[in-house]
Amino acid sequence: MTSDHDKMWRRCAHLGRILLPLVDQEPWRQARGHENLRAWGIDTAAGGRLIEIFAALAAHAVAVDASAPAAEFRHPDPQHRG
Repeated sequence: MTSDHDKMWRRCAHLGRILLPLVDQEPWRQARGHENLRAWGIDTAAGGRLIEIFAALAAHAVAVDASAPAAEFRHPDPQHRG
């Protein structure tokens, strides 16, 4: 049985795979991205996958934060005014 957390991660990973082609539509952006990856010694295919993973991690962090109860975000010091 798949947990809700696993389902959310799979959806975030799918979102990461979808977002990269949308952001990389302009040829100049693709060329610059490939140039940067090569300068860092990263294969362009592997670099694209890394970017997908970072996008998935970011989406997952946002989803987890959005689903957390507000009490988890309270400052531990009750006197704190921030």
